Amino acid sequence: MGAAEAGVPLNAVAAAGALPPVVHVGRETPAALRAMLAQAGVRLNPLAEQLFGDTRFEVPAQSRPFAVAAVHVGALVHAEGATFETIARSAARQGLQPCPLALAPWLRLQWLNQPEAPAGAPSARHRAPPGAVTVASEPPPDAPDLPWGFYLRRIDGVPWLRGYRCWSGHVWAPEDVLVFRQMPAAGSPDEITTSPTPP
Repeated sequence: MGAAEAGVPLNAVAAAGALPPVVHVGRETPAALRAMLAQAGVRLNPLAEQLFGDTRFEVPAQSRPFAVAAVHVGALVHAEGATFETIARSAARQGLQPCPLALAPWLRLQWLNQPEAPAGAPSARHRAPPGAVTVASEPPPDAPDLPWGFYLRRIDGVPWLRGYRCWSGHVWAPEDVLVFRQMPAAGSPDEITTSPTPP
């Protein structure tokens, strides 16, 4: 069953910020990609820098598009919030799956007009920051110092790509926004093919 058939509202932030429905992921090395982000005025935090060197950051063997959708956790039938494992299971039933790490920088480059973080909105400890859009990705190995993945935010006109740490038992709030990739049909050219990350 597809996400639209199940009634899950796709691209929860599209009306305000035109989240692209398709993200084109290129074959640039992490170093080249960081240079492209810098040229576009994107800022990184230290955890994002760490993710670029992570073995989980795989460069596609060829440039390719990914169909994506942004959903509120609450739209995946988690009115009280849920852990990522539970969210991912529900997302899979709606035809959605976590994104490869390499997708997030390309989404950042193709979505520089993300809505600003709400002015004066208080940040809560152990919660996604106001205005954050998290790119859903598979959890890292069980190591407390490893960042999990990326989130996107724009503050005072500056687009950010930030890494974050999170433990498997963290409960995501129903208003949190996660970006998933839409699963391709079996045997379609959109199936993932990756090559080792160049140095």
